[in-house]
Amino acid sequence: MEDMEAIRSDGRGRLVTVRGRRRVGKSWLVEEFIERSKASHVFFAASRQTSERELARFADRIARSSLPSASAAVGVAFDGWEAALVLAATAAEQAHPSIVVIDEYPYLLEGGRDAVEGAVQSAWDRILSRTPVLLILVGSDLAMMRSLDEYGRPLHGRPSRGIVVDPLSPTEVGQLLKLPAADALDAYLVVGGFPEIARLWQPGQELKAFLTRGLADESSPLVATGRRILESEFPSETQARSILSVIGAGTRTYTAISNETGIASTNLNEPLKTLVERKRIVEARLPLAATSSKDRRYEITDPYLRFYLRFIDPNIIDIERGRSRLVRPLIWRDWSTYRGRAIEP
Repeated sequence: MEDMEAIRSDGRGRLVTVRGRRRVGKSWLVEEFIERSKASHVFFAASRQTSERELARFADRIARSSLPSASAAVGVAFDGWEAALVLAATAAEQAHPSIVVIDEYPYLLEGGRDAVEGAVQSAWDRILSRTPVLLILVGSDLAMMRSLDEYGRPLHGRPSRGIVVDPLSPTEVGQLLKLPAADALDAYLVVGGFPEIARLWQPGQELKAFLTRGLADESSPLVATGRRILESEFPSETQARSILSVIGAGTRTYTAISNETGIASTNLNEPLKTLVERKRIVEARLPLAATSSKDRRYEITDPYLRFYLRFIDPNIIDIERGRSRLVRPLIWRDWSTYRGRAIEP
């Protein structure tokens, strides 16, 4: 709300970036903020379509929004993002600032990052920065969102605030689910820090009861969230997806990953780099006694995704066929070993 008060005070625009892991609740938080602010707004979610299609979808969202410029967007065909953002900001009033949200902003950049960022910069410098508008850019690609404000990038120095939405911590999961410390840790190793999954866990419920219920429905967040994350993060990167699968199954060294995936060791470095540095889904640890970088041990960083890749993904066919009763014994059998390794990898 501070940004909205600042806009009402000086009539100048504010640009805010929001980043965080996929499914941690970024969009929900922004929508909750909009609801509480009672401001006119447009909420647009990019969807990896062509630039022309995304601009058409944005025009349609404006036309159906509560923005003062809604009627001006009817039937409009934008030729670029500069014109689109300028129209969205049209007629905003200092006493009643408008909010423009672009969710999954990195998707727009996939078709030509410099062109889109340059258009946003031009719209911001020319019009939006001097207009009572709050522009919110939301994204799950942590590396890309972090780089928006780097020196040399078009939007460097423009954001007034960068918000990071972190997953729930083990303590927060325990408090939410009203569980004692040991049980809270077990819950965290399954749901990670994802509020959507944690909300399925009834307060005080035991692990076995939660898994029995969650695995019985293939559309439940416990099952569906992992699939959505992988489909969104790796729509066409089959090598990275294969690497994730074998690491999730317990393969940890460079050589073993190469052997399990069938990817030549000379070709393995680049997809591993994507997982570790860009996606930040995998962590590379070098043991104290190691002498070579190839002695690194690779682990899935997120507890939920680690659980999904270890127990759900390999058995998804049984879950989809309503045979989760065949999957649960596999989890119970390996849980003690899995838990110990997850806590002290």
